[in-house]
Amino acid sequence: MRDAKTNLENKSLRTSVSRSYYSVYHACVALFEHYGYMAHYFLGRSGRPAKKWEHGIIVKKSYDELAMRYKILDVQHVWWINRLYRDRIQADYRHDIPIAL
Repeated sequence: MRDAKTNLENKSLRTSVSRSYYSVYHACVALFEHYGYMAHYFLGRSGRPAKKWEHGIIVKKSYDELAMRYKILDVQHVWWINRLYRDRIQADYRHDIPIAL
């Protein structure tokens, strides 16, 4: 998050959004692993057990597992995970669309 803040202060919005998302992504991976989950417990994009933590797993399963089952996130946190993921895709791959904070 320190990098995201520095980039935001330097008006590097796309980099800041990307770094913010990845901070949240890695925090969620750590939470899943803390509760004993491994990536292969979930189906990946291929429809088979995931070989690694995929973004879609984190985005989709944070609600079911981290919010509803363990109650360590609330619905608003999950909303922000989804929003950051969407914004990160835009920041990294859609340079034709301006970043709005």
